[in-house]
Amino acid sequence: MRRRPAVAVLGTAAALAVYAVPGAQADEHHGDTRITQVVMNNGKGVAVGTGGKLFGYRVTGTDNSGLRAMEAWLWRGTDINRPTAVTGGVYSGCTRSTCSVGGDIEPRRDGLVNADAGTWRVRIALFAQDDDYRTVDQAATVQVLRIAKITTGAFPASVKKGYPIVVSGDLIRADWEQQKYVTFGNQEARLQFRPANSGSFRTVKIIKGDADGFFRTTVRATADGYWRLRFWGSSTTAAASNAGAYVDVR
Repeated sequence: MRRRPAVAVLGTAAALAVYAVPGAQADEHHGDTRITQVVMNNGKGVAVGTGGKLFGYRVTGTDNSGLRAMEAWLWRGTDINRPTAVTGGVYSGCTRSTCSVGGDIEPRRDGLVNADAGTWRVRIALFAQDDDYRTVDQAATVQVLRIAKITTGAFPASVKKGYPIVVSGDLIRADWEQQKYVTFGNQEARLQFRPANSGSFRTVKIIKGDADGFFRTTVRATADGYWRLRFWGSSTTAAASNAGAYVDVR
């Protein structure tokens, strides 16, 4: 197993400067402190490219004296004592019932490898005004995914109604180890069309890219509008789309 990176803790001078997920610990509590809800990144996955990525923790809880502070971080693996990766550590003050704070992930700093993409677990330590506390090793989960990008081109850009057009594009995704974007091959994408007078796309068909992440298909032009390729995402990679390529139909 590779080295477990330390987690920087942000906050007041009273907070520890560096905090690692502690070993030989299980869920613990003292008093009546409860964690009632954990919302990560507004309920969305965290899509990470080759640089840093900010995200948010929002934790609500109860205690008869009110809440005081929170520590939170993400860990990857199945055992809190032997995580394969750790990131996103924060320390923050709270209102009497809510703690909201931002964390961040940076693949190079945190020593992430591509295999770390997927489901991460959230550990929360909540502290009350009367020094009661509660820690939960798996208070929530969040998907930490590699960012993908997909392009779309359409040729010709002007064509007679009923004539064929070629729609093509490329799919790439972030490589956390090489710190660059690389081709993402053998994936499916939805070919979608939005008429010029409409605000929404509809799926025309599903096509598969080649080993180099290249997509190409032929369709017949029926109306002015935008054609685009949309990648729906996977268990390790975020969804991706684009504004589309406009085709004028005469």
